[in-house]
Amino acid sequence: MFRDVSACNTYNYGDAHYWDARYVQEAGSGGFDWYQRYSALRPFIRKYVSTNSRVLMVGCGNAVISEDMVKDGFEDIVNIDIIIGGYCDDEKEIHANGCQGYEFLS
Repeated sequence: MFRDVSACNTYNYGDAHYWDARYVQEAGSGGFDWYQRYSALRPFIRKYVSTNSRVLMVGCGNAVISEDMVKDGFEDIVNIDIIIGGYCDDEKEIHANGCQGYEFLS
């Protein structure tokens, strides 16, 4: 079953069960970007990464940066994480919502 993550510390970040529980508890709250939103990083990303580059998002979680990058013209983004939860149930949902240009691996 799922664990209560309210008392978890950073040592739990490598535990897939921690993330599973966290995504369940935060369901419906939208994505979370740890560092910055794409809008703040866009000038730097656009300067150093071309839109036709293959981009690997390590530890993507439920961040929306990949979606924002695709909307900005990036064509090939691979998202990888210990667990893909809370973001999209599967790639069919992504494509049904018109968010083509990225994929998820776990």
